[in-house]
Amino acid sequence: MSFALKNSFRYILSPLLFVGTMLWWGVHPRLFTFLPLLISLITLLIILFGRRPIKLFGGCLFFVLLTTWVPVDISLVDVPGPPRFIPMVYGLPTKEAMEEAERGKFYLGGCILGEVGWMLVW
Repeated sequence: MSFALKNSFRYILSPLLFVGTMLWWGVHPRLFTFLPLLISLITLLIILFGRRPIKLFGGCLFFVLLTTWVPVDISLVDVPGPPRFIPMVYGLPTKEAMEEAERGKFYLGGCILGEVGWMLVW
């Protein structure tokens, strides 16, 4: 591979991946999509100061896209029971729905329909 192409990966595409991931996380602030932000930052540092930019860039891009489109998120809210996946419920909850959410039957997602369908709770 030519020197110019290697430098384009190193100095243009890697920072672009990190900035794009950071902007995407700013629009969709989910805890699960924070992981690609950290991984793209680590990848950026490795590519800028290390070797194998194409393989590392491709792997990081794949991971960023994969975790962005997964309809699952992670919650740090304490829910009774073991760690598990529970469904997200959107909209204005009734009194009964609030009680069931407190028991850990489902997770309240708010009034605006989001892209997350399931929540990993502890």
